[in-house]
Amino acid sequence: MIGGAAAALREVCRTYVTGVPTGRPSLPDAWRVVALAQRHQLTPLVWAVLGQDVPPDEALAVALKRDFYRSIVRRQQLLSMTGPLLKTLAAQRVPVIALKGLALGSRYYADPTHRPMTDVDLLVHREHVETVLHAAADLGLRRYDDRHSLAFDLRFGSAVMLTRTPSDASRPSIDLHWALFDQGQFADAAAQSTDRFWERSEGVEVAGMPLLTLSREHTLVHLAAHLAVHHAFGGLLWYCDVGLLLRHSETCFDWDEIIAVAERLRLRGVLSLVLGAVGVLFDVHPPREVQRWLRPQSPRWRIARSLVLARALRLEPMYRFEYLTPLLVMDRWRDCARNLAGRIVPGREWVTLRYGSSWPVGYTRHAANVFAVLRRNVMTPIG
Repeated sequence: MIGGAAAALREVCRTYVTGVPTGRPSLPDAWRVVALAQRHQLTPLVWAVLGQDVPPDEALAVALKRDFYRSIVRRQQLLSMTGPLLKTLAAQRVPVIALKGLALGSRYYADPTHRPMTDVDLLVHREHVETVLHAAADLGLRRYDDRHSLAFDLRFGSAVMLTRTPSDASRPSIDLHWALFDQGQFADAAAQSTDRFWERSEGVEVAGMPLLTLSREHTLVHLAAHLAVHHAFGGLLWYCDVGLLLRHSETCFDWDEIIAVAERLRLRGVLSLVLGAVGVLFDVHPPREVQRWLRPQSPRWRIARSLVLARALRLEPMYRFEYLTPLLVMDRWRDCARNLAGRIVPGREWVTLRYGSSWPVGYTRHAANVFAVLRRNVMTPIG
């Protein structure tokens, strides 16, 4: 059963994505809707839908408008931080792909300001990471100290955060990616797939800056994987991203390419769940033959649909599932088992780079972290 605030927020998002006005939705508890919209980063979109229907002096209008302008300020801060870096990289002939909000806002939203951004995501080739870090340092941007060494991130991770406030992750930042998926997250073919994404990238202009962005097909795959793995299917904003991508009048998908990439990365279960949820939310569906292909029936997939996705669609907090979801959505049991084993007993190099030593200190600290995760996410009963 979906609560009143969640149902109202979903209705607002459906109005925006479909472009079909339904009048002002029923808001049984307007302040709960605002609080929920804030948590899902949707107040700019809510203001875009309701702004004309709410009296300007009403407290609800004041709250929504305030958050909308805060989002605009954040966006301008991010663009002013990103612009000089992009100009420097262009002068050094370093190609850059804009990911997620930076590209989506200008391509698929009615106005880029309707799509809030907490950070900017950029993708570069792995061999250019050192060049980008030096260019960023010259502009006053430093790597956020997230308890991982840079050597660990470069060897086992896929991104680093660059910011002017290295001790405060809440401030505007740039997430610099050199891969779209963490090592071993889905399949060994992830690196080859990233090369394919570069080959099919498209030109786009963002705030007057010429950039590259992923093709529509690869954007869909990346958004689905990001939503499933990094957010445990939680976050209505990201479903709006996918819904707008699918409904955009100029979007004509090469579904064969989508299926080929999903097969290579073993993402069929991920696509099935995300596209199924978008169908429920916005009544937009892939072609029937694609729907038939998207029907995995493994027990883990069924658990993900009933346990995780159902809660996500009720707009419940999903942080407790962040470690479980990647295991549930993997298409093959052996990938799931290998990933789980690697998390519980990682290799010596991983432990050494992560904790600064291997045996016994490094593995002891890792065991303590694993136990803390289990206690927080598994041992506490799920309501």
